[in-house]
Amino acid sequence: MGKEHYKNRKKVEAHILEWIKKITQDEDNVNLYKDLFKSMSNEKFDKFMQSLKDGKRYLQIIVPPDSKADKSITTKRNIKLGKELGVNFYQKLEYGPGGEYKTKIKTSIPFFISDSPFRRLRQTVEKGVAVSNNTKHVDMLTGQVSGDSQASQITLPELQLLNGMGVKDILAEFLKFRGGDLGANRAMNNYLAHYGKASMNVLKAHAEGVVSTKTVKAYFNAMHLKTSKNNTL
Repeated sequence: MGKEHYKNRKKVEAHILEWIKKITQDEDNVNLYKDLFKSMSNEKFDKFMQSLKDGKRYLQIIVPPDSKADKSITTKRNIKLGKELGVNFYQKLEYGPGGEYKTKIKTSIPFFISDSPFRRLRQTVEKGVAVSNNTKHVDMLTGQVSGDSQASQITLPELQLLNGMGVKDILAEFLKFRGGDLGANRAMNNYLAHYGKASMNVLKAHAEGVVSTKTVKAYFNAMHLKTSKNNTL
C-alpha cells in the first residue's frame, strides 16, 4: 500500500466490511474484522493488504452451524454477489496435449470454477489405490478394460442388490456403457472430455453391443447351440 496510501485505509476497511456483511448477512464477522483492523498499525495493515494481493492470505469468515450466516450463505447467492464484484465463476476451459503441441481446445460450454479446500482422504493414498492409469488396454474377449487400465470392479452380489433396488439405469451403465460396449464407451469418454457429462440416451446411438455377449454367442454357435434372441444389452 505504501505511506501515501494510508489516507485511503478507511475506504479500504469500509469496502471489506461492506462485502463481509453482504456475504454473511450478520454482524459477527463484521465485528471480528473491525477488531482486527483496530489492532493493526499502518505498517501491519500494509503487509496485510500486500499478502492479500499476493494470494498468501485470504479474507475468511466464520460460519457456526445454524447461525444467521449459515442460513444466508448459498451457492446461488454467492454467484450473484460475484457478478456484483466482477467475478465470473463460469469459464470455458482450455485443454490440450501440451509439450510440442501448441493447439488448445476450448470447451463449448462454461464450467463453474472456484478455489476450494481439499483434504486428502486415507482411501486415496497411493498404496492400494484403485485408479486406472489410462483407458488404452482392452480385453478383446470382453471389451472391458484390463491391465493398467483396470481399476475397480463390481461383484455379482452387488449387481443382484442393484437389480433388487430397481436401478436399471445404473445397471445399464455398469454392464453396457462401462462394461464392454466399445462404441458407447468411446462416445462416453469423448462426451466427458468435452462437456464434463454424458447422457445414456445420447450414447445409445453409438452402441455396438457388449463384446462379452458376442463372445459367448460365438462359443455357443461353435458348439452348434442356439442362443436366446435377447442375448444382447
